[in-house]
Amino acid sequence: MKSREMISAVVGMQTLVGVLQATSGRPIDWGNCFSFFHPDRDFENEIRCVNMYAENAKIAFKEFLTDGLVEVELYELPGSRRYAVVTDKRIPDIWKTDRICSTCIPQKVREEIEGERNE
Repeated sequence: MKSREMISAVVGMQTLVGVLQATSGRPIDWGNCFSFFHPDRDFENEIRCVNMYAENAKIAFKEFLTDGLVEVELYELPGSRRYAVVTDKRIPDIWKTDRICSTCIPQKVREEIEGERNE
């Protein structure tokens, strides 16, 4: 099921791949996957971001979001975690990825999200 929501724009847990840090105005084209942080949520209820890297998100959230919230399409798939596609128009597309990570996001989940986005 898909819904559009405003959630806290804070990077929580992330993978630990060694990459160069993004800099202001210059996003990287490959980086770490991450989950959004929320103090009231536990690990079982985390929201995984599928179309931004942590390095880019940390800078883009600070530079473009003045209210601390980010608009996402939230996917709650049966028997799996929750996943978010950042759709916030305040963040230029160059800071987002056009593909869902095949390492961090299971193929079945990628197919379900891509299918719902194309409907």
